[in-house]
Amino acid sequence: MTIAIESPQGDTCSLAYVGSSLIRALEANGHAPIAIPSRAFDPTTAPAAVLRAYARHRDLRRNRRLIVDRSLRYGLHHHGDSMRARTRAVLVYWDSDHMPASFARYLSAFDELFGISTFVADVMRAATGRDVGILHHGIWPDECTYAPPPDGPFRFLHLGQVDARKATDVLLRAFVAAFPAREAVRLTIKCGPGQVAAARTLHQVHARGDDRVEVIGEHVHRHDLSAYFQAAHAVVLPSRCEGFGLVGLEALAHGRTVIAHGFSGPLDYLDASDCTIVPSSGKVPAPLYPGFAREPDFDALVAALRAVAADRDAACRRGAAARARVLPSWSWVDRVGAWANPGSARHAA
Repeated sequence: MTIAIESPQGDTCSLAYVGSSLIRALEANGHAPIAIPSRAFDPTTAPAAVLRAYARHRDLRRNRRLIVDRSLRYGLHHHGDSMRARTRAVLVYWDSDHMPASFARYLSAFDELFGISTFVADVMRAATGRDVGILHHGIWPDECTYAPPPDGPFRFLHLGQVDARKATDVLLRAFVAAFPAREAVRLTIKCGPGQVAAARTLHQVHARGDDRVEVIGEHVHRHDLSAYFQAAHAVVLPSRCEGFGLVGLEALAHGRTVIAHGFSGPLDYLDASDCTIVPSSGKVPAPLYPGFAREPDFDALVAALRAVAADRDAACRRGAAARARVLPSWSWVDRVGAWANPGSARHAA
C-alpha cells in the first residue's frame, strides 16, 4: 500500500515535528511513505526519513504516477490537493468544544476522519455525524532520556506557547499565591524566541516580576528539549484547552510528574496515580477558536503546586512511575502502526 502524508515537516514548529514523526513512524512500520511538499518545509531540519519520503514524491512526479492508495492530511486545512488518493484521510487538532458547520463541510470531502485525541474525535463526531477514529501523537522513547531530578530549589517547568489558551496567566498567578513567603522554588517558562516579549509581559502583570520565575526564549531543536525536562522536578500544563498536549506526554516519558488541567486531550494519557489532575471551575470562551474551553480551578492549582513541591521524593517516585507507564504504550511507532496496519497481529490489541 502506498501512503502519502500531507503536512508541514521538519523541526521548525510543533506541527512540522508531528508531520515528520508521522513519516518516521510509517517507515519504522515497514512502509515507504511519500511526503507531499509543503511551503513550510525546511530540509535542514528534516530527519532522514522525511528526505527519503520527498525523494519518493519526486520519483512519482517524474513517472507521472501522482496517485496513491491512501493519504493523510494534517495541519494544512483548506490547501488544494496536490496528489490523488484512492482513500483520503484527515487528522485534526482542535482546541475548543465546538466545531462550526463550515469546518464540518470541509471535513465532508474526506473518506476517513481522525482526531488526535478522544476529545477532538468527540467534537468532530458531534459536528459531522460521522464515525471518527483516533490517531494519537506519541513519543520517541530513545529521545526521552531520563536523568534524576537535580539538587537545589524545586523547579516547575511550563514549556511551549505562552498565551491565554495555555493559561500561562493562571499559572503565574497561582505560583506567587502558592509560595508567597519567598520559598526556595522556581518556575521556568520555556517558549520560542517570538514569544519572549509576551512571556515577560505576562511575568510582570501576573507574577509581579517575581525573580524566581525565569523566562527562556532561545530556539532549540526538538531533541534538545530533554535538557529542560531533566532540569525540572515537575511540569505544569494548566491549559484551558488542549487538542492533545504533547508536552505533557513527553514530560511523563522523561520521568517527570505532571500537574495538568483535567480537560480535553491530555485526559487520554493522564493518570491520577502519577499525575495531579486539576479540576475545572467553569466554561470560558475558547481563545482563538469558536465554542468554549474550561477554566482550571485556581485554588486547586495553587494547592497542587504546594503539595508537589512539599514532597520532592514523592514527585520523583511519581515521575518514575509515569515513565514506566507511558514508554511501553505511547510510542509514535505503535500509535501510527495501529492506524496504518489495523489488522496486523502487532496492533490487533
